[in-house]
Amino acid sequence: MTKKIFLLFTAIAFLYNCDSDRCDEGYKPYNSNGHEICIPEFLNGKDHNFEIGNIYMHHEYGVITLKDGIWTDQNGKVVSVK
Repeated sequence: MTKKIFLLFTAIAFLYNCDSDRCDEGYKPYNSNGHEICIPEFLNGKDHNFEIGNIYMHHEYGVITLKDGIWTDQNGKVVSVK
């Protein structure tokens, strides 16, 4: 009986701690070379602290990168974000 209670408790604890989205709020998962990393979401109107080479997740374009003041998607295509 004790073994069954222990197994039930373990299963409940495991299921309770399973989180499909491992990223904090404001970040989205991105698979980079077989490793999942969390990158910030690009939110229109938010005051971003842009630096050359920053990577963001855009709701329309997917992963976008800022380099030399130009936004590009993951295929290298120039995109217009506001």
